[in-house]
Amino acid sequence: MPDLAMLLDRYRPQGDAETSDVQRVRALAESAGDPWQRDLPLHVTASALIVHPPTARVLLRWHQRQQAWLQVGGHGDPGESDPLAIAGREAQEETGLQDLAPWPDAEIRHVAIVDVPAGKGEPVHQHADVRFFMATQTPDAARPESAHAPLRWLSLTEARDATAEDNLRETLARLERLLAPASGRRVTHAEAARILADRDPVIARLRAETGPPRFSRPAESPFAALVRAIVYQQLAGGAASAIHGRLIAALDGDVQPEGLTGLPDETLRAVGLSRNKAASLRDLAAKVLDGTVVLSPRGLSRQSDDEVIARLSAVRGIGPWTAHMFLLFQLRRLDVWPTGDLGVRRGYGLAWQVPMPTARELQPLGDPYRPYRSVAAWYCWRAAELYAGAADSALTR
Repeated sequence: MPDLAMLLDRYRPQGDAETSDVQRVRALAESAGDPWQRDLPLHVTASALIVHPPTARVLLRWHQRQQAWLQVGGHGDPGESDPLAIAGREAQEETGLQDLAPWPDAEIRHVAIVDVPAGKGEPVHQHADVRFFMATQTPDAARPESAHAPLRWLSLTEARDATAEDNLRETLARLERLLAPASGRRVTHAEAARILADRDPVIARLRAETGPPRFSRPAESPFAALVRAIVYQQLAGGAASAIHGRLIAALDGDVQPEGLTGLPDETLRAVGLSRNKAASLRDLAAKVLDGTVVLSPRGLSRQSDDEVIARLSAVRGIGPWTAHMFLLFQLRRLDVWPTGDLGVRRGYGLAWQVPMPTARELQPLGDPYRPYRSVAAWYCWRAAELYAGAADSALTR
């Protein structure tokens, strides 16, 4: 069964129970002439949980034999061996939906061995059910295959309440994690980590070893954070902290562009700033005041990541790395991939057991983790700390 085997090779089961189920399915696929054959006491089936992503609703079908609301799908016809194709055909036949497509991709989403009661001349048996998610954009077009198999569109909460099957509740929980971005609610970093762990065993291992990513809420204003970033550039932590502290004292603790502009050059030199850093701070203040750099919460919320980077990069002394760190830790954006950061590059090589990539090589390696590359970057930093003995940094605390 190359199609089933190929999908199972790419699939990472969640927990001991599912790992055991996947092992049984593998053994069945390797030993049975046709693991889809219905007279086997355990045979493979393929099903689909149909979702309408804009409304986060799922379509369930009444199954008379089980006396339960379940996902659609079922048995392969003679000669069929592609689980995804079988799930899609069955789903289309049972719902009448013509636009069904794998969502968010064509990978297996759950494997469950399910007990099936006797009926229709068949004894009690088990289904090794391989499950996919499929999306429709035309939910109102759903039509039941027969009056004995009605369909219901339900919210995830309603679906959990409607089914008595724990295995389907687990499938619904997995769907809910994927649907969070489509619901309009901002995904947390911890939720993003769970989503990436479902996709990638390396992220799953790092998450298990180090816990969820820690992105603390900013304690400074955006302008103050950029002032700090400029002061700290290319300085040891103790020296940078001392200079920054003297600058804050000179501003009476109120870090605003107007106040910074009003400080004389002598004061900037007296606190320990170099000529270049003083010029960078003055340029930042000037560009905030003239609107080149927009740092109001409302203005920042309207800017894409690329626009924030472009505006900040117009400031003397601010480059892509500083802009990326601002996006990651001040704005807490979820999809930032700082390819120029040595720690991210080193950590990626260590965690994925490849030679350390260059910045150019690292860029496409982040694509599988969209739209949560910030979380992948955080785990790269943690990997550098774990596997290379690097000291814990402010980036991961």
